[in-house]
Amino acid sequence: MPEKIQRKSNVAKLLIPAKPRRGPRLPLTLATFLVPLIGLFVILNIAPVRSPLVESEASLALAVRHLSDHPASSMIAQGPLTTAGIALAAMGRSIVGSNEFQLRILGLLAGVAAMSVLLRLGERLYSTRVGILAVILLFATSSGRALLGAQLSVAPFYLLTSFLALRAIRVLAVSRLAGVYAGMAIGASFALVGYPALWLLLFTAIWLQRLRGLTFRNTMMLMAVTLISAAILSLLSVGILVAHGSQLQDALAMGIGGFPAAQDPVSFLLGLLVFLPLLPVVALGIAFRPADWQWQGSPRFIGIWLFCSLLEVIFTGQWSSLFVGLCVSIAVPCIWAIENVSRKNAFFALGVSVSILLVVLALSPGEIARRSHESWAARETGRFTRRLVPIDMPIRTTENVRHRIAYYGRRQTLPPVIADPTQTPYILLERTSLSQMARDVPLPRELILDGTPTRIVAEIGPYVIGKQSTGAAADEEGEPAPPGGLDRRATFWQSR
Repeated sequence: MPEKIQRKSNVAKLLIPAKPRRGPRLPLTLATFLVPLIGLFVILNIAPVRSPLVESEASLALAVRHLSDHPASSMIAQGPLTTAGIALAAMGRSIVGSNEFQLRILGLLAGVAAMSVLLRLGERLYSTRVGILAVILLFATSSGRALLGAQLSVAPFYLLTSFLALRAIRVLAVSRLAGVYAGMAIGASFALVGYPALWLLLFTAIWLQRLRGLTFRNTMMLMAVTLISAAILSLLSVGILVAHGSQLQDALAMGIGGFPAAQDPVSFLLGLLVFLPLLPVVALGIAFRPADWQWQGSPRFIGIWLFCSLLEVIFTGQWSSLFVGLCVSIAVPCIWAIENVSRKNAFFALGVSVSILLVVLALSPGEIARRSHESWAARETGRFTRRLVPIDMPIRTTENVRHRIAYYGRRQTLPPVIADPTQTPYILLERTSLSQMARDVPLPRELILDGTPTRIVAEIGPYVIGKQSTGAAADEEGEPAPPGGLDRRATFWQSR
């Protein structure tokens, strides 16, 4: 009998694994993989990832082209660009290619990673459905898709580092290493956008104060990790710029970190339109919220997020963090409405939401279509000037198209008003500034612009290219112009 018990004990030992089975270190749900892949498919099909560059994208692309000593290298974009942003764009250009879609590929991959982290953050805050709905809200607007990589910028990389920092801040109470991870992510955000990332440090300080962990030691550790990681990534960015042909003093002159341009407030307001149809559902969810909603999830965490990101918008003009925070905060009451509202109230709220949606769709497409046609016209105008104007001759343009003409036209651009316009005779203006009329009316072939005779060379969409000279010089040149003073391609773009 004792021998049989001993035999069973030996068999049981053989069945015990060498190491005890543990759960995965980073538990990932199916939605963490599936939703970002679906989102990438959606962005590639409905977002203008192959469309011409807008002005902010052209500024970054022009700075990257300067690194390769292009003939237009004298036109380095003197804009608010960051060292890390130029380095990431330069890597994308050298690894993938230089057309519009290829320049945006690295940003799209960063946007996919940011979606995965946002899903994990939503699961940590409330539930998987909150993260999925927040990602869907980002997909629903052109502003959200631009933040996820549909446009060439540092925004998707900044979102990724911000979400990693927020995810680490959320678990500061249960993990000591979370403070190190948060400092590394905040340092990466500093390297990408400069001092706009201060809102993450403020967020960490407020959250540590709430957890009673804001001690001198913890603060010094967080600051040290943040500064070290920001310095390492910034110096790495400088090394990438030097490897791509930039002079060391030029790379250092761009500034460690830098400060990106303030994002377009019109894009932020257009992005808020997607929230209007959800207001009835949000109101219904708040009315039928769970009894213990204060203890379910992290309402204080989202409140601090909104407060700190609002300060970022006020002082820096960067609204991407606030926009995502609004998506998460709106997703929570929507999930409450789905879980707790009766069928009768749900149908009523759905009807009101559909009515608001129809009104929004009736008001917004005209502006979106106009901006899309304007970007195509700007690209064709730049290419036309590249063929028409000698490569070493600058062209005078307005501020809203200056970088795009410099990029596609491969030449230096100047302001429209200069002391001697005959030295740089070619000028590009918006058509409405000449006709002073909203409708499309024929322009004269010859006109006087600010006291200088101007010959209309071409009209492409909303843009007009003219050549200025003195009266005598114009008679001597006798340069042939296209019939009627219009270019054939101009007629095509006006028909669009």
